[in-house]
Amino acid sequence: MRKILTLIVAGFLLFTTSLLAQQRKITGTVTSPVNGAPLSGVSVKVKGERTGVQTDASGMYTINAKTGDVLQFSYVGFDIIEQKVSTSSEVSVVLKSKDNSLDEAVVTAMDIKRNPKSLGYSVQKVTGEEIAQTGRSNFLNSLQGRVAGLSIGATGGLPGASSSIVLRGGTSFDGNNQPLFVIDGIPVDNSTLSEGSLLNDAANRNADYGNRMGDLDPNDIESITVLKGPSATALYGIEAANGALVITTKKGKKGAIKVSYSNNFRFENSTRFPERQMEYGTGTLGVSSNTTISHWGDKIGNAPTYDNVSNFFKTGFLNSHNLSLSGGSELLSTTISLNNLSQDGTVPNTNYVRRSIRMNLSSTISPKLKMNGSANYIFSKNNKGTKGANSFYYYSLIWPIVKDMRNWQNDNGERVNLLDQDDTFDNPYFDVNKNGTSDNTKRILLNGSLSYDVTSWFNLTGRVGYDEYTTNGLTFYDPESNQSIPNRANSKAVGGIMLDYVSQFKLLNSYFLMNFKKSFGNFNTALTTGLNLDDKLSRTDSRYGETFNVPGLISINNVRSSSIQAATRGYRRRTVGVFGDLKLDYKNYLFLNITGRNDWSSTLPVQNNSFFYPSASLSFVFTDLWKPAGTAFTFGKLRASLAQVGKDAPPHKFNPALDNFSRTGGGFAVSFFGANPNIKPETTTSWEIGGEFRFFNNKLTVDATYYSVRSKDQIVTTRLSYSSGYILQIVNSGVMQNRGFELLVTGKPVVKKDFSWNVIGNFYLNRNKVIALPGGFPEFYLSDTWLAGNVRAGYVPGQSYYAFSGVGFQKSADGQTIIGANGYPARDGSFHYIGSREPNFNLGITNVLRYKNFTLGMLWDWKNGGDIFNGTEYALTSAGLSERTLQRGQSIVFDGVDINGVKNTQSVVLSQAYFQSSTLGGLNEENFIERDINWLRLRDINLSYTIPESAFKNIFIKGVDINAGVSNLVLITNYTGADPDVNGLNASNRGSGAVGFDYFSLPAPVAFQLGLNIRF
Repeated sequence: MRKILTLIVAGFLLFTTSLLAQQRKITGTVTSPVNGAPLSGVSVKVKGERTGVQTDASGMYTINAKTGDVLQFSYVGFDIIEQKVSTSSEVSVVLKSKDNSLDEAVVTAMDIKRNPKSLGYSVQKVTGEEIAQTGRSNFLNSLQGRVAGLSIGATGGLPGASSSIVLRGGTSFDGNNQPLFVIDGIPVDNSTLSEGSLLNDAANRNADYGNRMGDLDPNDIESITVLKGPSATALYGIEAANGALVITTKKGKKGAIKVSYSNNFRFENSTRFPERQMEYGTGTLGVSSNTTISHWGDKIGNAPTYDNVSNFFKTGFLNSHNLSLSGGSELLSTTISLNNLSQDGTVPNTNYVRRSIRMNLSSTISPKLKMNGSANYIFSKNNKGTKGANSFYYYSLIWPIVKDMRNWQNDNGERVNLLDQDDTFDNPYFDVNKNGTSDNTKRILLNGSLSYDVTSWFNLTGRVGYDEYTTNGLTFYDPESNQSIPNRANSKAVGGIMLDYVSQFKLLNSYFLMNFKKSFGNFNTALTTGLNLDDKLSRTDSRYGETFNVPGLISINNVRSSSIQAATRGYRRRTVGVFGDLKLDYKNYLFLNITGRNDWSSTLPVQNNSFFYPSASLSFVFTDLWKPAGTAFTFGKLRASLAQVGKDAPPHKFNPALDNFSRTGGGFAVSFFGANPNIKPETTTSWEIGGEFRFFNNKLTVDATYYSVRSKDQIVTTRLSYSSGYILQIVNSGVMQNRGFELLVTGKPVVKKDFSWNVIGNFYLNRNKVIALPGGFPEFYLSDTWLAGNVRAGYVPGQSYYAFSGVGFQKSADGQTIIGANGYPARDGSFHYIGSREPNFNLGITNVLRYKNFTLGMLWDWKNGGDIFNGTEYALTSAGLSERTLQRGQSIVFDGVDINGVKNTQSVVLSQAYFQSSTLGGLNEENFIERDINWLRLRDINLSYTIPESAFKNIFIKGVDINAGVSNLVLITNYTGADPDVNGLNASNRGSGAVGFDYFSLPAPVAFQLGLNIRF
């Protein structure tokens, strides 16, 4: 019996073992850890075997395996998961996101991709998805608060408005301080048309022409790498002396053709306006009158009032549609995208249209030969409003509250005057309906590269790019308008005026690179040498005319022929550079990078047009050599760099051409600029030290940088004695210094299957100091920033480059205000330092929370400190509309001392004369410098929901994302004006610009948006 039982058990075991050894079908589903969505294309194979299967569109797979086998699941961007097969025939897994930030390549200068570990300088990367989600038409405005060391100066809330950008403070007193923009390895133009290019040669105060990077569709951007200092950008040469933004666009990938469509609908409202007094009406000296717009009359009393400002603005609407197709094979892959954006502004009759089509081709012609090419055509059109003095915004704010501004024309369509006498200004409704400023631009961007691997260690790469655009612009004023073209006649006086222009720009940029790569034992080396050619051509033809012969026909052929004037202005500039880049690393933890570049520039005299500048950087990943045991310390890297870079002169200035002589006899005359054959390049020297440290398995990352930048031999424009026969001359003089600290903190407080929370904090501060000025002058200023009163952007030795210089009050030795014999504060008659626009620090905090298929993102922007000149308040005070003028008629004893230091006790009356007089002190410019301004702003909040692919089984739709967002919803500030984020000029400004000048600058609107993204 025992033997029979033994035989039965043995047989059962043999049968069971045979079953276990047999292969069977194993099925399961692979899902994402972020939102639980099924993942298609995941590779599934039995460990140790070479072949496997992939998951389908529903994330499902079927594979043959036997009990005890180990299944491997692999997918780009995720860790490899291994799962042992048990007796169950179902094996489902949730992949784990891979933190590949340590190994993910960063695009640096010349489109060279490098491991972040090897970089000896600070870089920061922003994804295209982050930018596109904000819904802003100009993607530059989406970068504020996302990058440490970067400052955006938006010039207003009108459609198509320009934005300036500065990295780590400015380096030039009188030159361009914006960084270089690079798209797929090729520099492109980001200029803004300057009024100086037009016939009227005016300051850049009353019109905005948009910055050209606003042409780019943010949906085409894959990522932006911000190269902040000369060490990172030295290979790009003089164009990148102020840093660079390297943009990588979306490209086709191997696989079936994928189609996606996205849209965005954005509603905008202008809601922030300066506070004004509503008690007193128009008049003077307390007596009401309808012959002036100034509000120094009697009290309004029970008269009906109108909210003219809110009535004037309307709800703006932006709608954007994007269609893209991508896919291909190993041989050829492509991406085609089409975008249509249309925006109506919050100001009547202002709008912006942008249409673009882009194609990118990538081809692996052979294992050794690769080709990339792209073409981008962009059309944009902008109908704009005026800004600053005499703009629609100016007059809407000072319009009498007892008069309905909407009554701007009678039943016959004729103009209605506000005053009993003839108006000397335009009703804002008349301005936006009868006058016009517009432009349209056609632009093409071409980019091509060819790469050939001669051997496994030697590569040749050629790259060429072409950027060309033509802008047609027109400004016209109705024969009844009181507006005028700067430096020209009043329109009403001459029966209408117009100015049109055609501006053409061409940029040809090419590189030839030789790349060598070799390893010698524990040492790895890479050498890149190359040649760069950059050729720019700019030309603007403008025409002016007066007196329209036929009303309503806006044409240069319809003006009085004797009034027509024309001018052509432009430049041509060529630079040639040769460069080398040597990289050495020891065991992949100690990296040394040395670069050198020599440039030849056509804007410098022959004896000084060749200049060389080097850089060196070091990176040490000490945790690859030694890592503390048993600690939460995951990764550690120290870095240091030293670099020098040059900057050439403006074109046609060291030996300028003759100007036309338009007076009797005609001919030619010397230009404003006197020759300087000894001009040489500006030189900027920079060093930085920093480190990157990761903790708790990369859940916390801290990246810190301290930098110092010193610029000398500044190329500035100085005034000459008229006896010389010239007015201006460029010279080398002046020294400036920037020192700053940047801190990037990334945290992952919660990482769960259904919920995650990521936090990114960008902190930076910059301390700028003017060391020396040209010729030892006590002050050097930017004339374009002289917007109101006697305040301007001035450079004063020992003070910040972002200083205000102006006329203030006399001070005693101990800093008290001196009171004159009349009892009013005594005015100081000279320009001197009266404030600084430079903030104490900036902090941007981004929170991203994901719960299953929902994602919530928020960006808070905090600026601490820095002064603002409230020029709007200055003008409202003179007009009797500022709330401070409610003190009219009151007596006061000003705090201060007399000339002998005795405390003031004299009582005086705050009369109309006081508030309108800089001499008595009420309109003294120092009163309108608002100090230590802070803001906390919720720049963006966005909520999105991903409908998983499983919801679209058996149909052509693969997935849908729904999103909603708000921009500029919350602003907490101690600034008394409408918005402290202001810029009094457009982005063509030079030097420190006019950020911090509030002179009737329309704030960015509050925006609500809805969007949809469908994948096919």
